Amino acid sequence: MRTRERQVERLAYRYAEAAQAIGCCTEHIANLVKRGELRSVELGRCRVVPVDELQKLLARKAQQQS
Repeated sequence: MRTRERQVERLAYRYAEAAQAIGCCTEHIANLVKRGELRSVELGRCRVVPVDELQKLLARKAQQQS
């Protein structure tokens, strides 16, 4: 019998996952956070970037380029 896996929408990504999602390197994500251009949240011993923060970053960058 097959069990159905429930898809859960991600709310946040670790730095490496965030970098992969937007097509840059992990170091760039860390630098954006250090400069205050990207907000991150500490959860236990790891730091994550909320999905909506990545979307806001991309929208700001697109606006600056137009």
